[in-house]
Amino acid sequence: MGLFEQAQSGDYEAFTELFEQYRPILQKYQQRFFLIGFAKEDVEQEARIVFYQALKCFDTKQSVSFGSFYSRALSNRLISLIRYQSAYKRQTDYLSSSLEKISEEHPEYLTTLVSNQTPEQELLLQELIEEFIHFLSDFELQVFQLLQRGIDLEQIAQKLKVSPKKFEVHSPDLEKN
Repeated sequence: MGLFEQAQSGDYEAFTELFEQYRPILQKYQQRFFLIGFAKEDVEQEARIVFYQALKCFDTKQSVSFGSFYSRALSNRLISLIRYQSAYKRQTDYLSSSLEKISEEHPEYLTTLVSNQTPEQELLLQELIEEFIHFLSDFELQVFQLLQRGIDLEQIAQKLKVSPKKFEVHSPDLEKN
């Protein structure tokens, strides 16, 4: 019985060895896709689950290779996770709170966030900001960039020719307070 058949039959060592042979596929997708809130280990765990499912479903009589089959399955899974995150992001009216409100109620928060950081923390913060920016609409990005320059929301509203009410968050939870 070959390594592939052993892994398909549930042999953990064979599964691990075979997964390592196909690790370059995972690495390719780790470079191509970014999942918010997912550490490298989380993406690897998703890849292992997909690999296991692909092993169980794969028919050796198919004209496609297992590598292609696994690659497509992993790609589909990661795209599904990204779509889920994007749909979740659109719930901002319900889930978000005003950056201005946070800075008014807790002025130390933003100051603490950017001061006295180690180089590693600065790098992590920069990466988080870059990740955050990818999920902003064009309008949100303009506002965020202007806020970073220290411009208040009233001035931003004038500059962007919108009503200051455009920046209000209408969340049922926030309205109860």
